[in-house]
Amino acid sequence: MKKFCPNCGAPLDPNDKFCSHCGYVIDNKQSTNVNEAPTQQITQSGNAQAKSHNKKLFWVVIGAAILLILAIGAGVLFVHHQNEQEIASTVDRMSKRKLAGLTIEYAHLHYKDNSAWNDVYHDAQNGDVKVERYKKYDIDNSTITAKGNNYVYVINKKAIFTTDNDKKNSQSAITLSDGKRQLGVVKTTDAYRDVQKHNAVSNLDKINKDVSVNINNRQLGILALKLYKPVLLQGVLKASEAPETANNYSPNDQDGFILVTSGGSTGSDLYYKREGSKLILKYIDVDYAVKHGSDAADAPTRIKSFNLQDVINKYYSTPAQKAEVDSMAKKLKTKSEVEQ
Repeated sequence: MKKFCPNCGAPLDPNDKFCSHCGYVIDNKQSTNVNEAPTQQITQSGNAQAKSHNKKLFWVVIGAAILLILAIGAGVLFVHHQNEQEIASTVDRMSKRKLAGLTIEYAHLHYKDNSAWNDVYHDAQNGDVKVERYKKYDIDNSTITAKGNNYVYVINKKAIFTTDNDKKNSQSAITLSDGKRQLGVVKTTDAYRDVQKHNAVSNLDKINKDVSVNINNRQLGILALKLYKPVLLQGVLKASEAPETANNYSPNDQDGFILVTSGGSTGSDLYYKREGSKLILKYIDVDYAVKHGSDAADAPTRIKSFNLQDVINKYYSTPAQKAEVDSMAKKLKTKSEVEQ
């Protein structure tokens, strides 16, 4: 039976002591039978290929798993970010009245045993929510004072909350009180998120549904003037007191806008109208023209939109404010009223 060198596989004669090919010293016991050599070589080669294939497959599976985990993680983060953006946007659109509604619902979830907030919650269920704004408010032998540019918001003269007036709602915190003690502080976005968590958004919507604004167009005109330019407000009021009184109010002007005017030169007119929950102002921006060295005739027309409830909260929420605005509103006269 022909044999082969165990070192290099070259063929050997039966009596060879050395391999003529590689010089390996031959031990007849170590030489390889011709029938065995191919099988061993094939087996070793096959095992190596199988191990290589399995190793590649292993890393392919690991890589795919990592990509899947990353994809799922990215999806979760995206959904979370979208939800956070929606919460911030929802909260930012809230007027202070609707922010009061959010505070009422949050207080109901966390301070059910507090009589003041519990009463306010039941009032809100019946559509009775009245929010007043103060710099300082006395309740139950205690005085609550707003810090900086903030205000104290009083709901139905029973419960109190304060918030950051100089920031967006989504960047602000709500401080809840019953007049006797501070109950807690919560970020507005966290409060809304908590309402979502308790599946109470529909109840919040019910509290904030159809928030009525009981204010007529003349009162609204005074608020618009306060918001736009107080000096023009004084001019409008003086026009009604002049010896030859001219009309300073025209309810049927252009594009649904109402006109209030001091009767002076360009820039003495302000147009306004109510659109749902918004107060829209339109005016000629003479200040801009002057600042940029242009003639008043070339001044641009501006249109700005404001949350009506926020305007009311700022200028028409305290008894003193209401009395002042109501008195001023009586001085707005149409042409026919002046001629009478």
